[in-house]
Amino acid sequence: MNSFTIKKDDPIMKRLLSTLSAFLMTLYSFAQCDDIFFSEYVEGNGNNKALEIYNPTDQVIDLSNYKLKRYSNGDANANNNILQLQGSIQPYEVWVVANGQTDSVQLGGGGVSPPCSDSLQNMADQLDNNYPAPCYFNGNDALTIEKNNNIVDIFGKVSQDPGQAWTNDTSANFTDANGGTWLTLEKQPESIYRVCSVGHSPQPDMGSTRLS
Repeated sequence: MNSFTIKKDDPIMKRLLSTLSAFLMTLYSFAQCDDIFFSEYVEGNGNNKALEIYNPTDQVIDLSNYKLKRYSNGDANANNNILQLQGSIQPYEVWVVANGQTDSVQLGGGGVSPPCSDSLQNMADQLDNNYPAPCYFNGNDALTIEKNNNIVDIFGKVSQDPGQAWTNDTSANFTDANGGTWLTLEKQPESIYRVCSVGHSPQPDMGSTRLS
């Protein structure tokens, strides 16, 4: 079984996020590292959210063939939560997509959706669309990178809503504590770092959550 490497002393993330926690979902097959994958997941306060995508190959990769999709709250379809990626990633470099909201938006019931911070947006190579869009994710949304509608990499599991959080309880596919330890809380700020040795499956039967 593999694991993410969690870095808690990253000065950039400390400036962006008020609280850092760690979550991982590792899967049974090994990554071949012959295509792009999620290398960092940032969920800060409000809409301070971003995804980093890494090119592990020695070739420039044209992103026009790839889409970023969010499957919200266990949904089987991405619906309008889709972003067409743009540009290209140089060999062994990253492409950062950040939430693109620049102004506060009034919500029903008196709520307010805040803008993403300028500092985070300035680090991005591409800003996401307005809501609904992939970078409005929270802890119970599955995220995919897809090429020609085939999943290249995945975070979480499509069609599965873990509810409050993913846990270390194997008896319920890591979604029900059942005496186990809660590892993440839905909508809590967190930052996840991933290395190439962590595998993925197009649609995992079961994941494993573990801190490292």
